[in-house]
Amino acid sequence: MKPETKIRFHQPELDEHVAKQFEEIKKQIIINAENYAVRNQPPPDNEIIHAYFEEDHLKCQALIDEINRRLQFNTSCHHVTEHKQATENKLREVLNQQSIVKEKQNQNTAQLQGKKPPFGKRVIRFVILATIVLLLGDMIFNVPVFETYGYNFAESIFLGVIFAILVGILAHFFKPIISLAKTVWHRRAIAVSLILLLIILFYTMAAHRVQFLELQSSEDTAKTIHFSPLPFVIMSLLMFLGAVFINDFYFPTKEQREAMRDYQRLIAEKQKIDDEYTRLKNDEAAIENEHTEVRHMNASILEYGCSLEELIISKAHEGFALWKKHNMMYRKDNCRPRSFDIPGYPLSFRTNFQTIKKLQQR
Repeated sequence: MKPETKIRFHQPELDEHVAKQFEEIKKQIIINAENYAVRNQPPPDNEIIHAYFEEDHLKCQALIDEINRRLQFNTSCHHVTEHKQATENKLREVLNQQSIVKEKQNQNTAQLQGKKPPFGKRVIRFVILATIVLLLGDMIFNVPVFETYGYNFAESIFLGVIFAILVGILAHFFKPIISLAKTVWHRRAIAVSLILLLIILFYTMAAHRVQFLELQSSEDTAKTIHFSPLPFVIMSLLMFLGAVFINDFYFPTKEQREAMRDYQRLIAEKQKIDDEYTRLKNDEAAIENEHTEVRHMNASILEYGCSLEELIISKAHEGFALWKKHNMMYRKDNCRPRSFDIPGYPLSFRTNFQTIKKLQQR
């Protein structure tokens, strides 16, 4: 989790403006102090200096008021109030949506209670792999058959693969095809018919295979060796029946597949609902973070305004000390008015940011 970054509002151009304005005020303070000094003002017995320094004081007060106008803090506070109301409305809507999604989560959890996948993916992989091994094994022996038809080696392999795929599809749908019949005898008739057709097909392939082997043996040994196609037919038929058995015994039934689809649908719904709930929680956090940033920015403006007001007040105190110093330096009577010995600043400031901060701290 990233550490929270504290927002610090700052306007360098405003800092520069304040510094420039106070330099002008400082020059005017010196001039005013010297002008009063040549007239021996304030009088030595004077105890109230307000009237003499008020002009310079009001210039510092005007600078404080200008800062408030520039930062527009009252407008910023109003914006925070409006943003808070909008945030509450957004949060209320998001929380209502979360309640709806949470109810869906509970329903989905109840539906998944105690349910497990009817079968695993390994079963499907095993059936497919076993079928491929059986039928591709027979396909290898059929490659020379296609070569006897005039195809080259690559084309023969391609045709052998296609032949194996078609036989594999038939092995997979062998039982469903038989199940289409309504009576037992019809099913037996369909099964026998399919087997006979396959025997004829396998016999044809085996006859060409035998022909190829006899031709090859005569070229290698100069003798003709006769082969029977029957073993090849039996081998192809056994491989086919093996593929049928594997698909029938291990491949999931229709009921299992329907149950798996229902289970996967529930899992997909769970993922969708969980994602929706996560999105809503993220929306909630984003809304709260946005309002937090607005409040932090507003608080940062308040702190910045307070710091500028404190700076101006501090500079005003320095200016008052400077005024007394220059007044005493240029007085013709070389007196020190009693008001100069009164501690503290003679006038009070009307602050904006500091006042608001004190009200918030109550």
